[in-house]
Amino acid sequence: MPNPIKQGDSIALSYAPQPPQDITPWAVEVRVKPNSDKTAASLVTVVLTGADAKNQARIGLLDTAALTPGTYHITAKLENSTTGESKEIHDMIDIETTAF
Repeated sequence: MPNPIKQGDSIALSYAPQPPQDITPWAVEVRVKPNSDKTAASLVTVVLTGADAKNQARIGLLDTAALTPGTYHITAKLENSTTGESKEIHDMIDIETTAF
Protein backbone atom coordinates (compact mmCIF):
# COMPACT_ATOMS: atom_id res chain seq x y z
CA MET A 1 0.00 0.00 0.00
CA PRO A 2 1.41 3.43 -0.87
CA ASN A 3 2.36 6.04 1.72
CA PRO A 4 -0.66 8.13 2.76
CA ILE A 5 -0.97 11.75 1.68
CA LYS A 6 -2.75 14.33 3.82
CA GLN A 7 -5.97 15.69 2.33
CA GLY A 8 -5.22 19.15 0.93
CA ASP A 9 -1.60 18.37 0.02
CA SER A 10 -0.47 18.75 -3.57
CA ILE A 11 1.56 15.94 -5.10
CA ALA A 12 3.75 16.05 -8.19
CA LEU A 13 2.75 13.71 -11.00
CA SER A 14 5.63 12.46 -13.11
CA TYR A 15 5.63 9.39 -15.35
CA ALA A 16 8.26 7.77 -17.55
CA PRO A 17 7.84 4.93 -20.02
CA GLN A 18 10.02 1.87 -19.58
CA PRO A 19 12.38 1.45 -21.30
CA PRO A 20 13.20 5.19 -21.37
CA GLN A 21 12.48 6.93 -24.67
CA ASP A 22 11.96 10.42 -26.05
CA ILE A 23 8.27 11.20 -25.59
CA THR A 24 8.27 14.65 -27.22
CA PRO A 25 5.52 15.60 -28.40
CA TRP A 26 3.35 12.87 -26.93
CA ALA A 27 0.05 13.64 -25.20
CA VAL A 28 -0.65 12.35 -21.72
CA GLU A 29 -4.02 11.91 -20.11
CA VAL A 30 -4.15 11.38 -16.34
CA ARG A 31 -7.25 10.04 -14.59
CA VAL A 32 -7.69 9.87 -10.82
CA LYS A 33 -10.48 7.56 -9.64
CA PRO A 34 -11.70 6.50 -6.18
CA ASN A 35 -11.54 2.87 -7.35
CA SER A 36 -10.87 1.03 -10.57
CA ASP A 37 -14.60 0.66 -11.40
CA LYS A 38 -15.74 4.28 -11.08
CA THR A 39 -15.56 7.16 -13.50
CA ALA A 40 -12.73 9.65 -13.17
CA ALA A 41 -12.79 12.10 -10.27
CA SER A 42 -10.13 14.24 -11.92
CA LEU A 43 -8.76 14.42 -15.44
CA VAL A 44 -5.74 16.26 -16.81
CA THR A 45 -4.61 16.15 -20.46
CA VAL A 46 -1.42 17.84 -21.70
CA VAL A 47 0.85 17.67 -24.75
CA LEU A 48 4.45 17.13 -23.72
CA THR A 49 6.98 19.63 -25.00
CA GLY A 50 10.50 20.82 -24.18
CA ALA A 51 13.21 19.29 -22.03
CA ASP A 52 10.77 17.85 -19.47
CA ALA A 53 9.32 15.61 -22.16
CA LYS A 54 12.64 14.12 -23.29
CA ASN A 55 12.28 10.95 -21.17
CA GLN A 56 9.64 11.78 -18.58
CA ALA A 57 6.15 13.28 -18.43
CA ARG A 58 6.07 15.89 -15.67
CA ILE A 59 2.39 16.71 -15.44
CA GLY A 60 2.33 19.17 -12.58
CA LEU A 61 0.60 19.07 -9.23
CA LEU A 62 -2.50 17.15 -8.22
CA ASP A 63 -4.40 19.12 -5.57
CA THR A 64 -5.98 16.65 -3.15
CA ALA A 65 -8.19 19.20 -1.31
CA ALA A 66 -11.33 18.12 -3.21
CA LEU A 67 -10.64 14.39 -2.80
CA THR A 68 -12.32 12.60 0.09
CA PRO A 69 -10.09 10.37 2.23
CA GLY A 70 -9.52 6.94 0.73
CA THR A 71 -7.53 5.06 -1.90
CA TYR A 72 -7.36 6.43 -5.43
CA HIS A 73 -6.20 4.77 -8.63
CA ILE A 74 -4.19 6.90 -11.06
CA THR A 75 -3.92 5.99 -14.73
CA ALA A 76 -1.53 7.91 -16.98
CA LYS A 77 -1.98 7.16 -20.68
CA LEU A 78 0.87 8.42 -22.88
CA GLU A 79 0.09 8.48 -26.59
CA ASN A 80 1.91 9.43 -29.78
CA SER A 81 -0.72 10.38 -32.37
CA THR A 82 1.86 10.32 -35.19
CA THR A 83 3.03 6.73 -34.68
CA GLY A 84 0.00 5.34 -32.86
CA GLU A 85 2.23 4.11 -30.03
CA SER A 86 0.82 4.31 -26.52
CA LYS A 87 1.74 3.29 -23.01
CA GLU A 88 -0.36 3.13 -19.86
CA ILE A 89 1.07 3.54 -16.35
CA HIS A 90 -0.90 2.70 -13.19
CA ASP A 91 -0.33 4.00 -9.67
CA MET A 92 -2.22 4.36 -6.38
CA ILE A 93 -2.38 7.00 -3.66
CA ASP A 94 -3.98 6.99 -0.21
CA ILE A 95 -5.54 10.23 1.03
CA GLU A 96 -5.82 10.67 4.81
CA THR A 97 -7.90 13.19 6.70
CA THR A 98 -5.90 16.22 7.77
CA ALA A 99 -5.65 16.43 11.56
CA PHE A 100 -5.98 19.93 12.99
